[in-house]
Amino acid sequence: MALLIAAQAPVLVGYQAVVRDVSGVLIKNTVVSVRISILFQSVQGTPLYI
Repeated sequence: MALLIAAQAPVLVGYQAVVRDVSGVLIKNTVVSVRISILFQSVQGTPLYI
């Protein structure tokens, strides 16, 4: 008996966040940039996705 399993990663990752300034005030209606890294096994791990 043989079994083949295949999967595909999604093109995009859905993400929502609340952005505040250093005083804790919400930053609304402003474009912000976010950088997300996926690392292997730990914070010091090899980057898998940047």
